[in-house]
Amino acid sequence: MPVDRGRDPLLVSRTRTLEQVAETLGKAAEETVADTGYWSGAELQEAEQRGLSVIVPAQEESSAKGEYAKSKFRFDEERNVYVCPRGQELPLQGVYSATTGRPALRLYRCPHTECPVRSQCSSDKEGRAIKRLDGEEAIARQAAKIARPDKRMLSSLRKEIVEHLFGIVKVIDGLQTRASPFLGTPG
Repeated sequence: MPVDRGRDPLLVSRTRTLEQVAETLGKAAEETVADTGYWSGAELQEAEQRGLSVIVPAQEESSAKGEYAKSKFRFDEERNVYVCPRGQELPLQGVYSATTGRPALRLYRCPHTECPVRSQCSSDKEGRAIKRLDGEEAIARQAAKIARPDKRMLSSLRKEIVEHLFGIVKVIDGLQTRASPFLGTPG
């Protein structure tokens, strides 16, 4: 399941950059394929609100929690609860306002102290907690979009074309960080 890195202050201007390109060219691209740096609910939501269609590969969550990773929990929007893989509900515990560099979030926590899999699900003595950031709906829409074969193909083409060129530019600009058997040791 994709994760949201929140509204990183260094990434805030990325959607604005897409708008500036549209202003310069006189129109926005039908579809802009971006790297995972754009994968935040705030960025995706802002792009949607501005009518900018983007394809961004998901940042995958850590598999450390295995069967009890956030992606295994289902959000029930109507009841405003998360439902764990065992069918238990995690009610809303609190809403926290955005702070500098951190997005607003809603915290859902499992109240079931006698759950037989509690130690596998969480090491938190207060019980399993799930954070729901602003923009998670936009993340879900993007995940569904990137799951389409035609969108996955566009994303893979971006990697073939752009990543190689970025590597060349880095070498030319002296930003190479590892030794290369072909180019020698940097510096």
